[in-house]
Amino acid sequence: MKVGDGSRTSAWYDTWSNLGPLSNILTPRVISNVGFQLDAKVKDVHENGSWSWPMAWRDLYPVLIQRDHITLNPVERDEICWKDGSELLDYSSTNVWHSIRFREQDVNWVKIVWFPQCIPKHAFLMWLILRRKLLTQDKILQWEFSRRKNMNMMCCALCFADIDSHQHLFFECKFSSHIWNKV
Repeated sequence: MKVGDGSRTSAWYDTWSNLGPLSNILTPRVISNVGFQLDAKVKDVHENGSWSWPMAWRDLYPVLIQRDHITLNPVERDEICWKDGSELLDYSSTNVWHSIRFREQDVNWVKIVWFPQCIPKHAFLMWLILRRKLLTQDKILQWEFSRRKNMNMMCCALCFADIDSHQHLFFECKFSSHIWNKV
């Protein structure tokens, strides 16, 4: 949390400083015993430029002294933020996604497959083809299930001349070569 006026940030349960939530230090019983509400906001415990918690807490919990530098700004609103490493970003699904995802190197054919006006079904099929993941019969026969069923190798459904494989379908099949030439 990025604290502005302190009206939307929980004093005890939100992470509004680099030390983490105060609930990691103070138990609900300790908070209630001195008269604070458990649903109190930061502005409720910070009045006239200082914290309104008991002085005894400073001796019992010296980490609270590190919070003295925090001042509220009545003009700004509190904001939810996303911490990416040491950088504090605005909270958005985009920032979270870019922070947590594993990013592969871009491939040179990415703009051929994925572009703004692409038809998703066609783009997905092309993506499978370029990654050699199209389920041709030679791939299916590699599965354990197919071997147990004693599935016979079937020929190409287009030319009936050779086995159905990626290599044959796109580079050797006479029928698909005829289509590619027409295109």
